[in-house]
Amino acid sequence: MGKVLIALCTVFLLAFPARGEQAVTWESLTVWNDLPPLYDPAPWPSDLAGKRVILRWNGKHNGDLLLDYLHSLLSRAFPDTEFIKAYETDPALSGISKDLPESEATARALLELRPDLVIAATGDCRACSAWLAIDQIQLERAGVPTLTILTQPFLKTFHNVRQNLRIGPLHCVAVPHPVAIIRDEKVRAKVDEAFPAILDALRSGKAADSTKIFPAETAPPAEAEAPSAAPGKQIPADLQ
Repeated sequence: MGKVLIALCTVFLLAFPARGEQAVTWESLTVWNDLPPLYDPAPWPSDLAGKRVILRWNGKHNGDLLLDYLHSLLSRAFPDTEFIKAYETDPALSGISKDLPESEATARALLELRPDLVIAATGDCRACSAWLAIDQIQLERAGVPTLTILTQPFLKTFHNVRQNLRIGPLHCVAVPHPVAIIRDEKVRAKVDEAFPAILDALRSGKAADSTKIFPAETAPPAEAEAPSAAPGKQIPADLQ
């Protein structure tokens, strides 16, 4: 699995080499390095009033339910903010990226919606969390700040990808695992549990703090759920 994620990161690095630097080949890329970031995340909005926030579902089961409920909570908390469900306006955006061109196409489509912020869900398997990280970083590099909702066991996957792509801390909020295989009311309960952390991030007006960017850890499940894809999407066997 480690080599798979390294390969994903390397493709992205080859596409966006730092000015004056040579592209990194995967054979020379250290595993989950602690190199300092080369890129800063996009500026975080100081106030959401009058802003447009895009809710993006990556196709993981129950992620749309999570975002539907989150939309209702956010609309009450931020009445002067426009919240758009991208998975309803453009269903083509509701898929797990299978390669870098698809991730880039998703980012371009989201940017056409002219967002001030993108909230994406959900990362609750290694493959979807890694690709969700890459999708979000595409937006950050284009100047759009992001907040990502993942389940607790896969925060490490997200942050390992982020660190290897040499970008600073990003806003993430964790919910207890799993999300994809539970009843609707339990999904909403997990959103309720994580909502204070989401509000804190949205109202802080500050960049993410790598030491405090998600709720206290919860015990991971005995067995992690196998990756699943959106209808019509297939995850390569070597990513499962």
